[in-house]
Amino acid sequence: MDETRTIEAIMRQETTPREAREEVLSFLRDCSVEGDLDSLGLTELIYAMVVARQRLHGLFAERGEGQGEGDRHG
Repeated sequence: MDETRTIEAIMRQETTPREAREEVLSFLRDCSVEGDLDSLGLTELIYAMVVARQRLHGLFAERGEGQGEGDRHG
């Protein structure tokens, strides 16, 4: 949750709350996050963004490991 609060503080300094919300919603929709995102507050949206980003990093890491193993065998 610390990362969420840090991101929220930075976003609030650099943009308006409405712009921050729109940016986070856009990111989540681009990541195919489903659910009633419009009913969530900014902190909840940022937390969902952090979780989605961690999942993406995990998927990329898995793909990188799998590709690396394939390269060694071929």
